[in-house]
Amino acid sequence: MVKSMRIQSGKDSFDSEEVCTLLDKLAHRVYVDKHQEALAPLLEQNRGVTKTGLTLDELFRVNPGSGKLFAGYSGPCVETDVIAQGEVVGGLSRELKEIVGGTVHGATMWSFIKEAHLSAVKNNMLSIGVMPWQGIRSLVKVKDQLGEDFPKMDYLAIAGDRYGDHANLFAQRLDYLVLLGGRTGALAEANSAKAYKKPVLTLVLKNEKDLAFQNFQGGSWHTSDYGEAAKFVKNNLTPDQRLFYGTHVSVHDFDRQTIDKIRLTFLGNSGRKTDLYRHKQILDQLLMGISPAVSQKVKGISGGTYLGGVQAFYDSCANMHIGRAGIMSRKGIGYKIADVDYLVAYGPEWLSESEVTNRMTDVAIALGGGSQTESEVKMLANSGGRTGKGVPIVVIDDPIIGNWSSKRSFEHPNVHYYSSGQLLEAAGYLNETINRIDDGRKDTLG
Repeated sequence: MVKSMRIQSGKDSFDSEEVCTLLDKLAHRVYVDKHQEALAPLLEQNRGVTKTGLTLDELFRVNPGSGKLFAGYSGPCVETDVIAQGEVVGGLSRELKEIVGGTVHGATMWSFIKEAHLSAVKNNMLSIGVMPWQGIRSLVKVKDQLGEDFPKMDYLAIAGDRYGDHANLFAQRLDYLVLLGGRTGALAEANSAKAYKKPVLTLVLKNEKDLAFQNFQGGSWHTSDYGEAAKFVKNNLTPDQRLFYGTHVSVHDFDRQTIDKIRLTFLGNSGRKTDLYRHKQILDQLLMGISPAVSQKVKGISGGTYLGGVQAFYDSCANMHIGRAGIMSRKGIGYKIADVDYLVAYGPEWLSESEVTNRMTDVAIALGGGSQTESEVKMLANSGGRTGKGVPIVVIDDPIIGNWSSKRSFEHPNVHYYSSGQLLEAAGYLNETINRIDDGRKDTLG
């Protein structure tokens, strides 16, 4: 018979037998980073081919299913709307059960943590709880509220002494994190997820002034609609489709992050039936003409969805080592998002974003597209740019791609038409224009 020992956690001290009984009630298998001797009666339990005790290597090798993801949840456990949390977490689990095979959450079974666990069970997902030793105190308080038939977590990991100490282990185990707000612990989990390059979706329920929301920077998507968050995951986070590793930012932050760049905007077709090869041929020649001395100062800007001419433009920018940034309406969340450094999602409808693109452009290329592209060209020519006085636009007319520009119906001093047989001249004008903008800024700063 193993002698009972004391397990110390901060100012609290717990009987090891009590802790063994408690953890056995909550999880099938348990990893602990210390107190292994005190918890030996639990950890050494025979589970057939395994024991209750879980090694760190075993924890990291847990697989949510072929091609499926581990979703992480972090947020407030006190002074919060538990019903709203339950609706969001439950809704996300239902919406994503075809691509999410497990959830990673805290283990204290307060508020959203309990719902994340139960939603995983209801949707046949794995449930993994991660907490520091300080969480034992909370489990002792809540244990009698759970009932005898409360379903166990598949795995429980206890690491670190205080809230925040467990964050690295928590972040390594998930594939993306849904941040519902919270305080120090949630902020530590979000920052750790970001450090491990895991996407963080900030989902605002009510209190956007929560410490975690105020202090966390660099989320992949920010929304108050869990359906929109589900669309983002479906279209952008499964392993075979993910391109977007950038940051979802406000218009103000987009401007601040790119203010020292020469913003080169692409206007054109964003449909699925675009002749990508022809687009890329033309765009490659245009961008290759930008002198190396100034190309690193250029930021390629277009829509946020990885489709059509936008796709070709971003691919050409990548080939030329030109940074990329996207501006789209929030409707674009239903599509695969491009590999851009910064993304603005502005307005509820298609074209809502046009006013932002208008302000954020220094020079533009137009290739393909229809009446929408023509209207955007007119707007940029008349009132685009940082001063609102219009920007220079290179319009390429190609018979294979075909577009509104073949008519050349819109004449303006800022609009410069070239046929696809005049790409050398077009590239020369584009390079001259970019260098002129750069020289003008040097004079202003000097």
